[in-house]
Amino acid sequence: MPDLVHTFDVASDLRELIQRLPLAAALNAFDEVGSILIINDQFVRTFGYTLADIPTVGDWAVKAYPEEAYRRETFTAWDAAVAKARAETGRVETMEFRVVCKDGTARDVVFGAAVVGEFLMVVFTDVSVRRRAEAAVKAMERRQERAAFELTARIPVGTYIIAHGDDGPRFTFVSERWLEMLDLRRDDVLADSAIAFRAVHPDERAEFVRQSDEAIAKRRGLYWEGRIVVRGATRWVSIESKPRQRPGDGHIWEGVMIDITRRKQAEAALAEAHEIERRREEAHRRDLETKLRMSLTAAATAHEIKQPLGRILLETQLAIERLRSSPLDGDDMTDYLEGMLAEARHVVEMIGRMKSQLRAVQAAPAHDAP
Repeated sequence: MPDLVHTFDVASDLRELIQRLPLAAALNAFDEVGSILIINDQFVRTFGYTLADIPTVGDWAVKAYPEEAYRRETFTAWDAAVAKARAETGRVETMEFRVVCKDGTARDVVFGAAVVGEFLMVVFTDVSVRRRAEAAVKAMERRQERAAFELTARIPVGTYIIAHGDDGPRFTFVSERWLEMLDLRRDDVLADSAIAFRAVHPDERAEFVRQSDEAIAKRRGLYWEGRIVVRGATRWVSIESKPRQRPGDGHIWEGVMIDITRRKQAEAALAEAHEIERRREEAHRRDLETKLRMSLTAAATAHEIKQPLGRILLETQLAIERLRSSPLDGDDMTDYLEGMLAEARHVVEMIGRMKSQLRAVQAAPAHDAP
């Protein structure tokens, strides 16, 4: 194979182009030693190495990845990607590695490369600042989560934070009380948020999902009271959450879940007591109406009795007057006594009816309970 380092003549415009790239760049040759033909000024500014420091890929490997295990891991992946690019598309899969600079500092670098004939053009993007920022954000989130955990560990309500993205809802924090109420494990919930929603009672799940979707779509709070089923036992909970915009993570909902089973049981007992009282009052009203009707009937019967008794008294008085003035013959006396007997029987019948009605009024049961 010819000595590509000496035979390859880089056009001045190509060399100038590489030098002017705003990113660190290098041009390598696929020769026996893996010669590095060009590195631009941005490469030197980023990593500190000059072409004299790293004339070959092997020299770069030893300096950029001083730990042997990491160097072996890095080049195993890189060589495989380059080989695939040479055989197929010519474009090397983008990868990220940690590079040790000449001054001993480490940088997180994204490698992008393309194969052109017997040469490899590599572009290096320093993402160290971004990674440090991401790490700082994650560290802050962990501190916040830890603070939230410590603040909520002892309060008697469940608290949670849930983020909604393209892949659906995702819990980022749940308190111990929240987990206890649903009988779940933190790792399981953080890995699969759906298991928490399965606790909603089947009869109320559709409405809960509808209200949740509406709250997400309109970026507004959610308040829901309903039943959950945990280990076969049904309990009542209230869930309330408010949305908040968090930089880099879209909207999140911070919420609380409160067990309101005792309150619901008290409300049900109170409603039942009110219903019993209503039925008792209704039964008492019916009793009064019944007794009033009986009393009115008895009064009407007494009125009926008064009339024949009055007639009997009047007829008797008239008969006495007539007997004093002139005696009655037998037929008249018979007619008179038969009439008096009929009136007396009628009075006796009505008195019997009246007694029966009075006994019924006295014996009517008191409806104190339904």
